[in-house]
Amino acid sequence: MTKPKSIIPEFMIKNPDDVFMFLMPLNLKLDYENYANSHFSVAVKNLTKSEFFTTELSPELFFTKFRFHQAYKKGKQFRQYKRPNNDIKLQKKQFRINTELLKEKYDVALLHYMDEMEIGKVLGWKRKYLEEAKKIRCFIFEQEDYNIIIPHYAIAIYYYYRTTAMREAILNCNLENLYIAAHNDGYDASIVIPKYVTKAEAPFICRFATVENAHKKFEETGQFILNYIHYIKNKSGQYPENTPIKAKFPMEDVFLIDVKVHEFREKGKRSYFVHELVNDDSYIGFKTLQVLREHKQSSIDIDSLDKLPTVPRDIPGKTTEVLKIEGASKRKQHTTVRTKRRQCNSLAGVSISEDTVTLEGIDTLLKVYKEEASDEVTDQSLTESSKNTEKKIRKTRISSEYEKKQKEKKEYTHNFDEFHQYINYLKQQPAIKNLTVSPNQNMEQVIDIYTDKEHHKCNIEGRPRQYNTATFQYKKIYVGLLELENKPGTATSTWVISSVKSVNQSVFDKFLYHFVDEDKKINDMKEEYKNNMQMQFSTKNHERAESLNEEDLAKWMVGVLGKLIKA
Repeated sequence: MTKPKSIIPEFMIKNPDDVFMFLMPLNLKLDYENYANSHFSVAVKNLTKSEFFTTELSPELFFTKFRFHQAYKKGKQFRQYKRPNNDIKLQKKQFRINTELLKEKYDVALLHYMDEMEIGKVLGWKRKYLEEAKKIRCFIFEQEDYNIIIPHYAIAIYYYYRTTAMREAILNCNLENLYIAAHNDGYDASIVIPKYVTKAEAPFICRFATVENAHKKFEETGQFILNYIHYIKNKSGQYPENTPIKAKFPMEDVFLIDVKVHEFREKGKRSYFVHELVNDDSYIGFKTLQVLREHKQSSIDIDSLDKLPTVPRDIPGKTTEVLKIEGASKRKQHTTVRTKRRQCNSLAGVSISEDTVTLEGIDTLLKVYKEEASDEVTDQSLTESSKNTEKKIRKTRISSEYEKKQKEKKEYTHNFDEFHQYINYLKQQPAIKNLTVSPNQNMEQVIDIYTDKEHHKCNIEGRPRQYNTATFQYKKIYVGLLELENKPGTATSTWVISSVKSVNQSVFDKFLYHFVDEDKKINDMKEEYKNNMQMQFSTKNHERAESLNEEDLAKWMVGVLGKLIKA
């Protein structure tokens, strides 16, 4: 397993003596192969050379690693940097906000509350990206003597892009991929999570799963991207390369936020532009949380139903009874869940425990949950920390995504099965010479330098992804086929490598290196080798069926041979 010493963007590696500053995200750069891999397009200034450029980075990096308008050298904060007098001055502030009052101020262009000169100041006194920055969507809190401007990207980073798993779920519009089941009665909550989700993520996932308003905001954030693509395609006939960054507060409530801002005056009124949301104490939706993690061995006794986090049957499906909870003493009850970067005051006074449960145990839990599950919600007037506003808590949610996966595991034939059907057909063709097939191999586990976790391309469901290869000769051309393991229900295509020289394992390793270590997209790999007279790279889609007929097999073979390099 390869692992770099630290998370350093490529431009910092290539310029180790230079100091850089991330200024602000301009938009979300779309990855049409997989929306989950879309990145922020971020304006950057090389402070040493006074050069400006944009780079694509994972949004969660700005929660865990980097901050805007801070100097960095070799991937680390460069505290020796001396700000010029005309630079913006960041300061920490705390505001009490009411997100229920934002109906008409949810979606305002930055230019409406910050003039071009001030926006240029945020962009490092350069107008290069001014037109894009003017359109950045913002929340506006108008007070009598000052305004607070919160760009949507700050909301998105703090609430929705805390981790890679959360980013992938929201961009795929698939919250249910983050949990197996969740239960919440307004005080006691439990969540069953797959092994690739961390304990630190669990409280926030549970809120999105069980608190109605938060659930709605999560879905809207992801759905906006699809709606925007559809709108632009219908309007211009072209697919957009990027979308605006949009997100709303998950809770409509009164709560405190800690922020990093710079102060300026707009039309004579004091204004604060929020560069970063640092902390908040918005209501998380519960006071105790049991996190149950999928594991080979269970640490709880599934047979002991009194230990299961269920709702007693004598509680009605819907109630409007006011539930009062005594304010927690932070000294006695404060429990925090830390990310790499910071704690969250929403978890103050929340008791969190963690256990493991087997797949068999999960099935038992789901049966109990299903008996308790109801489409009705419980109206609760919640704790002192939630300002006594009414919330809607969904008692039980079961991930249809998990149940779908379990069903597919029972019915599904692995894409390697189809691949071997195609290979067996090739063996029968006289024109195919020297065909050999390798056994399944595990992909080398490469650590993503931006997430510090196993790269998603070489990992499936928390284990190494496998691949299968075959080589043969057709006329004067040497051919290598590589089949990557895919999840059930996903489209599958075989890599087709054709060369004037023999194709061996080192060639496959080369293309896997492009795909994972260099994190190249399939289309970029095709483009790189398109005009190569020695070797070319392509792909051939194939069926997902337990038994392929003669026509299916023949069409696939003709398609593969049609993609070979011309001798």
